[in-house]
Amino acid sequence: MKGKKTGGRVAGTPNKITATVKESIEFVAQGLGGAEAYLEWAQSSPERTDTFWSVIYPKLLPKNMTVEGEARFRVIFETALGANKAQE
Repeated sequence: MKGKKTGGRVAGTPNKITATVKESIEFVAQGLGGAEAYLEWAQSSPERTDTFWSVIYPKLLPKNMTVEGEARFRVIFETALGANKAQE
């Protein structure tokens, strides 16, 4: 028989270590030039532009989508190197 949970973090409360690490990464990013330096990096070679569009940018897109009814769609990522990456 399991007992009732007592103590601990309230659901949805961010982990303090995770928050500290995110703040540290943001501090370093700003020290390295922030968004302007990031843009220069992404534009510095076709491979980096490809990495931005195929790896980094998709992190902003929703991971899960709910579609009601029947649907068929195709997602195409076109990269700077000209390769098409399609997923159905």
